[in-house]
Amino acid sequence: MTAASPIPASSATVSKGPLPGRARVTRIDRRLHANYRNLDAIRRWTWSRITPAGALVLWTMAAAGSFTDVSQTLAHQVFAFLGCLSLLSLAWVLGRKPRLSLTRSIPNNASVGEPFPVRIQLHNLARRWVRNCQFREGFPDYRPTLVEFATLEEPNESHRNWFDRRYRFYRWRWLCNRNIHAVAESIPIPDIPPEGEVRLTFDLVPRRRGRLTLTAATAARMDPFRLIRRVNKIQDQPSSIVVYPRRFSLPRMPLPGLTQQWQRGGVALAGSVGDSEEFTSIRDYRPGDPMRKFHWAGWARTQRPVVKEFQEEYFVRHAMLLDTVGGGPDSDAFEDAVSLAASFACDIDQHDTLLDLMFVGDHAYMFTAGRGLAHSAQMLEILAGVELRPDGNPADLEELVFRHIDRLSGCVLIFLRWDEPRRNLRQRLEIQRVPTLTFIIHPTPAPATLDLPTRTFWLQSGNVEETLRSLDPRRFTEFS
Repeated sequence: MTAASPIPASSATVSKGPLPGRARVTRIDRRLHANYRNLDAIRRWTWSRITPAGALVLWTMAAAGSFTDVSQTLAHQVFAFLGCLSLLSLAWVLGRKPRLSLTRSIPNNASVGEPFPVRIQLHNLARRWVRNCQFREGFPDYRPTLVEFATLEEPNESHRNWFDRRYRFYRWRWLCNRNIHAVAESIPIPDIPPEGEVRLTFDLVPRRRGRLTLTAATAARMDPFRLIRRVNKIQDQPSSIVVYPRRFSLPRMPLPGLTQQWQRGGVALAGSVGDSEEFTSIRDYRPGDPMRKFHWAGWARTQRPVVKEFQEEYFVRHAMLLDTVGGGPDSDAFEDAVSLAASFACDIDQHDTLLDLMFVGDHAYMFTAGRGLAHSAQMLEILAGVELRPDGNPADLEELVFRHIDRLSGCVLIFLRWDEPRRNLRQRLEIQRVPTLTFIIHPTPAPATLDLPTRTFWLQSGNVEETLRSLDPRRFTEFS
């Protein structure tokens, strides 16, 4: 999926780089995308209105109608009976249309794979009973865009035959499954009296991180034979929830580099713990302020307690570089990379350090958290919107980190590949005496002949948390 610009936190520092190039879209890409999109719309419309029992009846009618010699079989009787049954069902569902309004209550955030409650209140706007209906939550269109279809490859697509690679139906199906943020089952609606209300509560399990929007909920009225549904949209206001990335349980892992660096101008919003402070101003006393910060002369002059404020100049600051350059085959590894970055972001609240998250989206971005600047929830919200860039350039990330290298104590590198540009980036940081902790998350195991540098770990996607737990803790204490 093409990168979506993340929601910057109020305390984030944004550094912009050059825009990546445009994706190349051919004529056959446009034709295939239009055909698959239309076929998918027909398929969704059909199966939302015909039940499995109704599909069985229709197939049986087609089979019975295929017999030409009606004198030797009862096929014409079966065909006539099922045809009348279908017409009765159709007439029933077309007779009445439920008119409902919806009020929805959901939490502000959730996490991938963890269910969250959805509470709804349905109000009957008509003057007759609403019976035999089913409620189904609505989601945005999951069909991929033209650029996604043209640029993102299915994992192991190169191993498919020539026909599949040319017409790419399997890629379309993979992208559709990838874009489904959540799946909701149909819920029976209790009978609602005229102008009455009912309340329903159910759980949704998000499948993907990002902003999940709930909209276009439907009420389906079924006939007594359970063959056909009449689907009607419910009047409602769209509701959205931010789905955070999945987090790993990290082992005891010290961050690289514990040397405090001078921060130009200090960080005025940072927390109060530091080794070197510069006097900046005087403010009124607040409960909890230590006595050593009282400004006695100011108290005597103003006749009210005042304390001295300081600005810290030296503290530990780490950068976390998230690799976002890759295509469809890297999608599973990228999700694990984002989860690993989210785990570090949550862990930074327990350290007295600053953490700069750096990645390349439509521009090069840097967001700062820790020591009062921002909390892990804000960093998780940013990571929820980060996506792969098939047309990205690793050099943009390198330029961003070296623009701020003089204030960094250490660097955590989360790569999707281990190629020449990424090796050179790590080597340049080490030459500048910035210790690094490098993770390479890849769909395949590490090659047997690969000789990784110190403090560099190869993690296979799908098995990242288990691999981290199995690592020797002494390997994390080699930082200089």
